[in-house]
Amino acid sequence: MFLVEEMMNQNFEKIFRKVVNEEKIFADKSYLNTLSKPKIILGRENKIEEILRKLIGYKKGFAVPLVSIYGRSGSGKTTITRYVCENLKDISFCFVNLRKAKTFFGASNLILEALGKSPISSQSGLNSSIKSIENAITSKLEEQKKTTFVLILDEIDSILNDKRGKPSDFFYKLLVLEEKLKEKGFLVSLITISNNLFENYSLDDRVKSRIGHNQVFFEPYSEKEVFQILKRNSNKAFSSKIDDEVLHLCSELSSQEHGDARRAIELLRIAAETASMSDEKISKKHVLKAHEKIGRVTFGEFLVTSSFHMQYLCHAIGFISFVSRERWIATSSIYKTYKKLLAKEKMPLTYRRIFDLLNELEQAGIVISSTESRGRYGFGKQFQLTIPPEIIGLRDPEQFEKWKDMKENYYDLQNNPDLKYNRNYRLRFDRFEGQKDFLKFFGQF
Repeated sequence: MFLVEEMMNQNFEKIFRKVVNEEKIFADKSYLNTLSKPKIILGRENKIEEILRKLIGYKKGFAVPLVSIYGRSGSGKTTITRYVCENLKDISFCFVNLRKAKTFFGASNLILEALGKSPISSQSGLNSSIKSIENAITSKLEEQKKTTFVLILDEIDSILNDKRGKPSDFFYKLLVLEEKLKEKGFLVSLITISNNLFENYSLDDRVKSRIGHNQVFFEPYSEKEVFQILKRNSNKAFSSKIDDEVLHLCSELSSQEHGDARRAIELLRIAAETASMSDEKISKKHVLKAHEKIGRVTFGEFLVTSSFHMQYLCHAIGFISFVSRERWIATSSIYKTYKKLLAKEKMPLTYRRIFDLLNELEQAGIVISSTESRGRYGFGKQFQLTIPPEIIGLRDPEQFEKWKDMKENYYDLQNNPDLKYNRNYRLRFDRFEGQKDFLKFFGQF
């Protein structure tokens, strides 16, 4: 037994030394940590100015009731907002991440905890929770001898997408709270950070009329901006200089897919780790390997931990993208495909609920969305995958072979429309919201 343990310890030491030796490529790996607060802020000076212009009115006795900060994940929304508030020394602020909140009451308790107060029981009700928030803000301002307070609510989508509650009631109470504190001589502003514009959610007119129009949109980082971020971070993170062509490739891949600076940094880190395992200098081939690995692992983990209906929804989007090569897919087409994929004994979710799941996919970075004009029929939302559809199809190799057959049939029919009258093709192609309805292929799926 002792001999076995000694051999295991020797093997562990050998593996440990090998891994430690691989880390020599890094000088300070914290500059590649996507979860920590960035040590360097680049390319967002215009957004700092925009947010500052929304808040600076407190110096003249005015506070904007609500500022909606929105944009894609990884565009710097949270970092810049906190940076501005931290540098306004004569105001007090509180940052709350609502990702853990499942209800509006839970959100109010998270606010209380961030203010240093104990959460209250659900029996007390939302009104009692809002009153406790009011008292906590008052105490904090009096203690710090300040008159202006900014409440930052990050990941606001997590509660606004919850159809069980009433977002208008919750935010109406917060706006009334601002009015009550103003009567006490305090100015309060609310900042919401989300992927979508705050006003786009279902809100009552009583809320919309109070919040006004104060938005700051964070567009995705450009390729040039991502390169600058990688350049500055790599100079600190690595023990030797990284070739610019490697950084350019990382920024190019990031900009083409999502413009997410965090993912670009993660891509560079994984590429460096891949190179160090082979004891090679980091090059473009390592970046491409890392890019493939991130796409497969990230989506694979997401799909495994997703709900039953979310998995079918992902397969529906992958199927449409692969067979038709349509870049943008209408929500209605996705919903129709999803229902056809489900077994007959399974009850499909409602159209509204599927739309919510698509928004969750967008927040996870699996899809991106766009609003399409349909003339007299108004506007509709359409979605596009950010990953190759083959990654989804290969989750089920047997079904993926059928996808390939359908793809060939689809293009045969596209190139020879007369085939639709052939009895061997038991498929019809109807117009459905501006797209070819090739979903009849499900007869052989």
